[in-house]
Amino acid sequence: GRRNAPPRPWLGLYATEVENRLVIVGLADRGPAKQADLRTGDIVLSVAGKEVHDLAGLFRRIWAHGQAGVEIPLAIYRDGETLQLRIKSGERSKFLKGPSLH
Repeated sequence: GRRNAPPRPWLGLYATEVENRLVIVGLADRGPAKQADLRTGDIVLSVAGKEVHDLAGLFRRIWAHGQAGVEIPLAIYRDGETLQLRIKSGERSKFLKGPSLH
């Protein structure tokens, strides 16, 4: 089933918690994060200037920006540099393959 509310923003990134850090371990094909050049191994430092240290905090911060389609500002750490990115979120169901009806 689906929520009876506007769709939440979705970035298409898969992360895990490693030593109090959020490390990107995968990206959805054609997803917003991949289009914004996020990469596996990137470390998510903050969402809209607020630090995140766990998956629940990451999702809460992303969802707090409104519904799907909003831009999500992220600070990530990659190769010794901190990068500031703005990712236009999408609606998860529009990116993922639907069921086969035949």
